[in-house]
Amino acid sequence: MLTNFDIFSVAGGKFRAVSRQFIAIAGPSGQLIVQFMKGASNEAKIGGIEVFATPSLPPIQISSTTFSNGLIGLTWTSYPGKTYRLQYKNALTDSNWIALVPDITAVTTVTTKSDTPGLTQRFYRVFVTN
Repeated sequence: MLTNFDIFSVAGGKFRAVSRQFIAIAGPSGQLIVQFMKGASNEAKIGGIEVFATPSLPPIQISSTTFSNGLIGLTWTSYPGKTYRLQYKNALTDSNWIALVPDITAVTTVTTKSDTPGLTQRFYRVFVTN
C-alpha cells in the first residue's frame, strides 16, 4: 500500500518511470482488488499493472521435529501468505484426523507449530487450506 505517494518526488522529475512491487494473495474467489484513492498531492495515476501467477507450491514436508518438556515442535517449508492446517492421529487406524487449532498463516518460508501430545504417540500431517 502506498499512502500519499508523490511520484514526481520519487522519480526526481517529469517523464521518469517509477516501479513498485507488491506481493498480494488472491481472495477466495481468485480476485485481486486494486483500489486507487486521491492522495494529498494529486489524483492517483497508473501506467500499467503486471500480474504474475504464484509459483506452484512445492510439496509440503515436515522438515524437522523437536521435543522438549512434553512439547513437540514441527517445522515445514511454507509459502508466505498461505494458511496451513496441522492435524494428528493417535493411531494410523483411527478414521479421522484431528486438527490442531488454530490454523497458521505463514509469514516466512519456514513455519513451526507446537503440540503437547501427552504420553501417547501421534502421527502428523500438514496441508495448505488456501
